[in-house]
Amino acid sequence: MKNEDKVAIPLGVLAIGVPVAFGFGFTWPIWVVLVLIAVLLLVILAVRSYLAGKNVPPPPPPPEPIYLQQEPVMPPPPRMFSQSVPTVSMPSALPDYSFRFAATVSWMQKTNPDSLQHANLTGLAVNTIISRARQALATQQPADVELVRHQLAALLGAVVSDHGGQVEAWATDVSLTLSREDFERLTQLSNIRKNEIVWEHERIYERSKRTYLQSEALKDPGTALTWWMSRSERNDKEIEGVVELIGPLAQLSAAANNTEVSPLHRHLVPSAPGAENGHTTELPLWESANGGTYQKTATELFADFAAGAGFDFDDADLALFAERAADALTASGRPATADEIRQRFNAPPEEPEPGDEVPAAGRHADESWTDGNTGWPGGTEN
Repeated sequence: MKNEDKVAIPLGVLAIGVPVAFGFGFTWPIWVVLVLIAVLLLVILAVRSYLAGKNVPPPPPPPEPIYLQQEPVMPPPPRMFSQSVPTVSMPSALPDYSFRFAATVSWMQKTNPDSLQHANLTGLAVNTIISRARQALATQQPADVELVRHQLAALLGAVVSDHGGQVEAWATDVSLTLSREDFERLTQLSNIRKNEIVWEHERIYERSKRTYLQSEALKDPGTALTWWMSRSERNDKEIEGVVELIGPLAQLSAAANNTEVSPLHRHLVPSAPGAENGHTTELPLWESANGGTYQKTATELFADFAAGAGFDFDDADLALFAERAADALTASGRPATADEIRQRFNAPPEEPEPGDEVPAAGRHADESWTDGNTGWPGGTEN
C-alpha cells in the first residue's frame, strides 16, 4: 500500500462518518449531509493527489555517451629461422686433438632501425653460435667429450644477441664427438698411464722386499737363522735340523751383503770341488738313490736351503730370492754358479762381463729339475 492511500482511506471514513453523525444528532436534512460528505471527499482526493505527486521519484539522468575503445595494434611476432651447421673441427685444451661440433642454429631478427641491416643474417647467427662454442671448448679436455657435450648443449641453448644487436640466436641438436683415431689414442694413453702407476708400485714393492732381505733377513747368519725359524711354525724334527742350515745361511748372508763368510761360520760352509777363485774346499759326500755317493753342486745346496727356509716350489718370492743370491754371487766373482741358480729357478739371466769365462754346467745340469721326493729343482729330502 502506498503512503498516500494510507492517509486517504482513514480521512474518507471520517468524511462520511462525521457528517452522518452530525446529521442524525442535529436532525439535518439529508441533502445537507450528502453535500457535506461530497465536499469532504473532494478535499481528501485533492490531498491524496498532492501526496501522490510529491512521492514521484525524479526522472533518471540521461545516459552518458558510450565511446568504443580501440585496442592498440600489436606488431606481428618476428619470424624464426633455422640453419643446420655441418661438422666443424674445434680445438681443445690438448694440441693436435680437436672436437667435432655440429648443431642446428635458430635465430630471429631484432627490430633495430638505428643500424644498417646485415646482408647475411643467417651467417651472422651461425657465426655467433660457433664463436661461443669455440670459446667454451678451448679449455676442455678431449677425454671428457661426453660430459662436455651436455655442458655445451646447455650453454648454446640460451638466447644471445650478436655484437651488432641484429639477430638473436640459439642452438639445438648439439653434437660433439672425437675422431675414431683420437679416441683410440686417448684410450691407449690412459691405459699406459694406469699400467705405469701399477708398474711403479710393483718396483717399489720389489725394492722393499730386496731391502728387507739384505738389511734385515740376511743381515748376518744369526738374523738369517731367526728369520727362517719365524716364517712358520716348526716341529721338533725341523728344529733339530736347523744346525745343518747354519752354514748355508751364513753363506747366503755373506753373499747378500757382498762380504766373505765370517771365520766363526767358515768351517760350516761347504765349497764345490774346483771352486772358483782358487778355493778347493772339499764338499761332503751325499748318498744317492742307487746306494752310491756324490757331491752336491752349489745349486743343489741352495735348493736344500730354500726348501728348509720354507719356500714352496711355486712360491712367487722364490725367484726374487734366487735372483738376489745370484746377484751376490756374481758380485763375489762367481758368475758360473750365479748363472746356474738363475737357470734352475727361472730368474732372468744377467749378461756376463767382458772377459768372464762361463764354465760348463755341473754334473746334474742336464738331469731333471726334481731330485728325490721333495718336488724341488735339485733339492733333497731333509
